[in-house]
Amino acid sequence: MAGWSHLNDERVRKLASRGNRGFSIVWPNILWVAEQFWQAQSNGAVEERLETWHHLVMSVGNFKRQGGTQICLLEAVPAGKSLAASENRPESCRVQLMSGEVVLQRDEPATWARLNEVKGLGLATATTLLSALWPGTHAIMDRRDLNAAIALSFAETVNQGCVDPGSRKGIQVSWNRYQWLREKLLAKTAELSVADQEIRLVDVERALYALDRRVERVKAQPTYSWSEYAEALDLVLLAM
Repeated sequence: MAGWSHLNDERVRKLASRGNRGFSIVWPNILWVAEQFWQAQSNGAVEERLETWHHLVMSVGNFKRQGGTQICLLEAVPAGKSLAASENRPESCRVQLMSGEVVLQRDEPATWARLNEVKGLGLATATTLLSALWPGTHAIMDRRDLNAAIALSFAETVNQGCVDPGSRKGIQVSWNRYQWLREKLLAKTAELSVADQEIRLVDVERALYALDRRVERVKAQPTYSWSEYAEALDLVLLAM
């Protein structure tokens, strides 16, 4: 059965390139808005920090909206704005939540969970927000990439009792699941970047997303059991 070792650099590039308009156009705009937020963090102006945080949260919400076309005014971000993930970005920032202003820390899960205070900010949207703030160390988690990651770690997740091979129920997303997925994505990115320094964390995450979409297209029944899903993903990945 296919595992993480089969997700090599060539397959990641092929899968990640099969993006959609929401990612190729809307996502760079979100990174631009995130850069405005970080600039406001550094100059210390309270009003500007609040304003740029509001714009970032709303932009991320637009990106993850369900059942509708994502809104985008710019086909390309303004010239001269760097969208590269910066290793020198601060490890924390001050954000406004329902309970007031709090410190959000890049590597402290307890602070990530505070994002649930924002009304309408589910886990997929909250991880998108973290990914916009720290694109080199955080990734988006939604049903698709989590499913694919579980299939690539199938023996591990079954042995740990995380999934029942015969069950047709979806896995419940949680911050613990996100920590697990993030570690898998960071490890795979570090491995692949040895041979190809242009492969980024977002590429590996998008590869999982695209892989799940390809499995969904070829399925011959309404719902897979987990073992059937893992076998189907195995066939799709190894056929590439």
